[in-house]
Amino acid sequence: MQKLIEAIVKPLVDYPEDVRVEIDENTSRIVYKLSVNPADRGKVIGK
Repeated sequence: MQKLIEAIVKPLVDYPEDVRVEIDENTSRIVYKLSVNPADRGKVIGK
């Protein structure tokens, strides 16, 4: 799933080298935390 998120996000941004996906796992859920260059935030959230 981490690779899929990266594959979707990297073509959308100007700084693909700054895309990071962190995984936070516990017993009941998995949370993927996406970090991008501040200049790319609007592109990722759709602004």
